[in-house]
Amino acid sequence: MKKYNFKTTFTVLIFLRLILALSITFMSFATILRITNFGKINNELLFLSVFLLITYFILFVLKKIIVIDTVVSFIEKDQIEIKLSHFFIQKIYFFCISDIKSYSFEHGNGYEIFKLSKRNDSKLKFLVFKEVKNLESFENFCTDFISRIENYNKNNKLSSINQKESIYKTKKGLLYGIIISISLISIPTINYLLETKVNIGVFLILYPAGILFLWNLYKERKK
Repeated sequence: MKKYNFKTTFTVLIFLRLILALSITFMSFATILRITNFGKINNELLFLSVFLLITYFILFVLKKIIVIDTVVSFIEKDQIEIKLSHFFIQKIYFFCISDIKSYSFEHGNGYEIFKLSKRNDSKLKFLVFKEVKNLESFENFCTDFISRIENYNKNNKLSSINQKESIYKTKKGLLYGIIISISLISIPTINYLLETKVNIGVFLILYPAGILFLWNLYKERKK
């Protein structure tokens, strides 16, 4: 029996951490402004920079609450057991390789994404942290997993398991990339031509995520 241990998380936990971090930051700023009677904020850029810096710090501190200890075990030849351990989650998935319909690996913003669909239409999705040691364990699992899938497909051509392309290699991903590119160019252009006042927070939120998506799109389609 082979075991692979790595740290993962779920999308819902990431959103919960973000909401919690923003709530703490908002309440902290509101309390400080009320106690100090600071009044009107004149330097919007400075305020947003400090706000985001504190939010990122709180996100870092709260990282432990979203980490799921994941242990994947290959039992015998074609059986897989996945154990998830978290403060609020203690779950075990047990299935055979023949139960798998498709799988995929993707590069996300800050995470490696592993998706697995079973023939009964149930799905599993893990976001894997990109720390070096964690990635090394995950990549070892991926190598072993793909090898077992390939061996299964050789002997079961009528019910083979498909590896789906990442979103960056699909037409949908390309369409997202075009929309994001147009948005990143048009927002400051329209702002300049019409001399409108766009909150700097829009740029600080949209641009990092948009640029990361375009970078991943470029890397994946270049392969």
